Amino acid sequence: MLDHNQAGALTPTLGKLQKAGYTLVIIDTPGIDSHGTRGAMQAADLCLIPVRPSEADVKATMPTVSALHAMGKQFALVVNQASTNRQARITSAVTTRLSTSGAVVPVPIAQRIDHQYAYALGQGVSEYAPEGKAAEEVADLWSWCRKQLEVNHGQQTKRRA
Repeated sequence: MLDHNQAGALTPTLGKLQKAGYTLVIIDTPGIDSHGTRGAMQAADLCLIPVRPSEADVKATMPTVSALHAMGKQFALVVNQASTNRQARITSAVTTRLSTSGAVVPVPIAQRIDHQYAYALGQGVSEYAPEGKAAEEVADLWSWCRKQLEVNHGQQTKRRA
């Protein structure tokens, strides 16, 4: 595991993982502008930006969105900690607002207690409650990401040919 201050070690580490047969690496960075964060964004095939459904969070994501646009990187915004109340309009309002800045994952991740219990136990929600709604949302998010990565990989293959 690399600390965000070890940006220089990212490329060799990714190379070692690829040589060892790994085909997927997920890098979780802090929500700060640092060499490590920018290095991870540059190395990524797909960047996900979690955004809570609030105007403050939407505004806070804009520097990251701008940086990713400038790098020409594929990214998507993920509405996270959304209300489970279907009557709440904030999630759809934030999704609409975010869509003017980039792609928005069509699966909001709701604020569910399963996330808190799983975290407390050192598990993912798919381990903690595999049949729960939180696990279903995370599985749907992964399915969406996998499709984006397959499309992206196909486009890169065409460009190399």
